[in-house]
Amino acid sequence: MGRLGFAGLVAGMMIAAAPAMASERVVNGDFSAGATGFTTDYIASPPEADGPGNYWINTNAQNICGCFASLGDHTGGGNMLILDGAANADSRVWQETIAVAANSNYTLSFWALNLGTSGPIPDISARINGSAVFDTGLLPYAHGSWDGFSTVINSGASTSLVLSFVDTANTHSFNDFALDDISLNGAAPEGGVPEPAAWAMLLAGFGLAGAALRNRRRSAPTFA
Repeated sequence: MGRLGFAGLVAGMMIAAAPAMASERVVNGDFSAGATGFTTDYIASPPEADGPGNYWINTNAQNICGCFASLGDHTGGGNMLILDGAANADSRVWQETIAVAANSNYTLSFWALNLGTSGPIPDISARINGSAVFDTGLLPYAHGSWDGFSTVINSGASTSLVLSFVDTANTHSFNDFALDDISLNGAAPEGGVPEPAAWAMLLAGFGLAGAALRNRRRSAPTFA
């Protein structure tokens, strides 16, 4: 196979494969864009306010309450979702409607941190379309240690799903916690836009095709 044919084949394979590549489906799961991309039954509150069912987007728990240790987000330096647990166990902490590919597996992952001053109180339930798919159990109070959780789900026949989190601990007392880096990673929906890595591969393929074409032109014989 000639250089041009090979380069064209590579580029064609990149284009064909790009829509099926794994991609992040959650918008603003690390809260870097603030309180956008999700809905919640909790109430946005200014720093230093306290009350059941309040939430904040902040870089350090101690900025919200001096009663908390100086704790940053999961990766350090970024935002996290800080919550003062509601007494109502049906209150949605976080919710987002997400486009998915039908009959595809997705890895759901997230990080949680118990901010309470005593005892394991928060109990976070991850739900798809209202049905529980994962439960953290009572989060241990580990003086600032984030706990990571993950599970695999299948979209079935659906092309969209509602992902939500609920704190099932039916109390407000000492029920303070944080969430960060919420992720649903898997196949992009049919016709979805390729991820940055896919674009890079596409550009590399096109670059290879262009280089092969230039080389072919340089080596073409000339006739008198």
